[in-house]
Amino acid sequence: MLNHTPGPWKCYNAKGNSGRILKKWRVDSPGGPICTVEEQPKAFSTMDTAVLIASAPELLEALQEAEKVIRWAVQVSKGRVKAEVVGGWQYHADKVHAVIDKAEKGA
Repeated sequence: MLNHTPGPWKCYNAKGNSGRILKKWRVDSPGGPICTVEEQPKAFSTMDTAVLIASAPELLEALQEAEKVIRWAVQVSKGRVKAEVVGGWQYHADKVHAVIDKAEKGA
């Protein structure tokens, strides 16, 4: 399993040696820098990309909690709710689990 740097992660507009703001954003954690996002031609906004990266720890935690809730709903709903509905919940719980695995294992 991969270990990620604990959040919260924050975005900062990077400054050059002259102190001028550059077209790059830095993502930092309490433990140190995570990455720098530089503007690329025909790419998404560097700020938007940095904000998304900085949200990663909270997104992972939210997905882990959502998976637990969905799986709980599947268990308590069996026999009470239409099988197709429960099957849909199971399908989405499995999709969420696959994304979590990808984030944790780098697969």
